[in-house]
Amino acid sequence: MTITSFKSNLFDRVKIAINTPAILIMTGILLSCFHINVFYYSYDTPKWFIFEIATFTIIGIYFLKRSNPQLNFNLLGSTSLLLIYYMCVSLIWTPNKTAGIEFIFHFINSILFIYVLLQKYSVAKLIGLLLNTCFYSASAFCILFYFERYALGHTNYNVGNYSPIGFMNNAGAVFNVWIPALILFIIKQYQTKNNILLASAIITTLLIVSILMEAATRGTIIGLSICELIVFAISFRKNKKLAFIYLSITTLLLCGLLTYKLSDALQSGR
Repeated sequence: MTITSFKSNLFDRVKIAINTPAILIMTGILLSCFHINVFYYSYDTPKWFIFEIATFTIIGIYFLKRSNPQLNFNLLGSTSLLLIYYMCVSLIWTPNKTAGIEFIFHFINSILFIYVLLQKYSVAKLIGLLLNTCFYSASAFCILFYFERYALGHTNYNVGNYSPIGFMNNAGAVFNVWIPALILFIIKQYQTKNNILLASAIITTLLIVSILMEAATRGTIIGLSICELIVFAISFRKNKKLAFIYLSITTLLLCGLLTYKLSDALQSGR
């Protein structure tokens, strides 16, 4: 093998590795676990840095591979442009222009990242990618959360550094995505008879619900319950059996709430 062919083969392998969904799953794991405990809200900084690097890499590779890249402007694209224009104009009055510019960059990067995903993958594959990312990132989060709390004995936590995600309400917002995705992931693994992933997903879901009950973020719990009831009402007309499966989230929340209240009472409160 010549040096030229070796370099070409290596470059092709690197492109394949970067273009695979593994980079998105790894990014999800890093976003949910990597943190720097320095000061209040300090967890946000490294997460945005990781997100921007990963998404910018995927966007850059997508457009570099096309000789004549084009953006199709539809209703969603036009709305995004109007929002960007409004953000740029609002910089005139904003007290913190650096934060405003940073927010605009985050928004543009996120819009382009969504565009690239919609161009590269079908809806079915995007759903599968979302479920896999939620499962692996939630599993890694649970392992790190309980390792820091009980193995390392990190009990000096507050609302700002409650978990590796950071602020307690931010963790609740992530749980709003994780819990429904984990329920769908469990159903999918049950249908494909993958017992190892099925058991792992069930354990991860129970741990996430337990952490949610400990955090007691009312907005997350109420939001999950209301959204599930809406989905149940819509699905009941088409598939009654599947509609009742969706109620498993409320069942999980109630069981987790009762279990946490019981353990809390036995310990004479927090």
